[in-house]
Amino acid sequence: MLTDENQKLIIETIIDACRERDMSKPSITKNLFPEELWETFSSEDRRNFGREVSRLVSLGQLPIRLSGKNAANHNQYIGA
Repeated sequence: MLTDENQKLIIETIIDACRERDMSKPSITKNLFPEELWETFSSEDRRNFGREVSRLVSLGQLPIRLSGKNAANHNQYIGA
């Protein structure tokens, strides 16, 4: 389970990413975070963040939507 602080980080980071990048092209969770920030997360944190992004998208709490999966079976998102 993610802490409230981590959930807030996910939401704020993805909202910022949606403002700064072309969200008409599919992106995986990793690409929605600044690379230097993503690299500081453990592999367990990365998995948990990916699951949390998926959950928040399904609840309509992020300005992105699921667009499919890539060859590595990662969810891909585009702007809502």
